[in-house]
Amino acid sequence: MAQVGLYFPRLSRLSLNCSGCGTVRWHANIVPISRREFRFKLVQVEWTVYVGVGAVSTGGIVMAIAFLIFNLYNRKLK
Repeated sequence: MAQVGLYFPRLSRLSLNCSGCGTVRWHANIVPISRREFRFKLVQVEWTVYVGVGAVSTGGIVMAIAFLIFNLYNRKLK
């Protein structure tokens, strides 16, 4: 780490030529961006995963309906 400047809050001034201040050196000599960049990337789910999750979901719905029918049919039995 090296000192590259001094900020004086009372004067609202930034000094980059102070004694003992070094020069700014960026990694790979590339100045970082000063704004956010949004990049959209389309990611697709594999067909086998899609079918597998769909099958498990369908099985769960069928089991829930079967248990509901079973409970409604046998609710008077204790």
